[in-house]
Amino acid sequence: MKDFLLLEYEKLKDEQRARITTRENGLYTALIAIGGVFSALLTIPSLELGYLALNPILLVIGTSHYHNDEIIGRMNLYIQQDLGPRLAAARGVAEEEVFRWEASTRKANRLRSRVYQLVANLILYPGASGVALAFFALRRGALTQAEQLAILICALMSGLMLMQVLHHARR
Repeated sequence: MKDFLLLEYEKLKDEQRARITTRENGLYTALIAIGGVFSALLTIPSLELGYLALNPILLVIGTSHYHNDEIIGRMNLYIQQDLGPRLAAARGVAEEEVFRWEASTRKANRLRSRVYQLVANLILYPGASGVALAFFALRRGALTQAEQLAILICALMSGLMLMQVLHHARR
């Protein structure tokens, strides 16, 4: 049983590493998208409509980020609350002796890293989205009804991103 539990742990950690890589690559993708949109549109002012494209891009990337983050968290809980105690029982040791490294890293600088992550995610997702909307509106001047509707839809997307960031910050 001990070997089976260790194999399960290894497979969970493999999937966790893959999800962490995907999550982190999403951050870089979002930064590239933001930089690409702003640099292109600041040099080609006639394409202001492109600022509105940033909102759905960031919404998709942000949603993927938080989905992976949630699964990573669930895996951590499973390891901590289920797999660890079963492995400890199979090895005949106290639960605290199993996965000590994971327990210690969870406690180290947790609050500070969560605050940094919250600030970064606020800037990256709803912040950049809001700035793009402001750039679009300010550069266009008079807006048609279709543009006003597009801004409203994008503002709702920005609001969803803000809610998503704040919701995940509480966990």
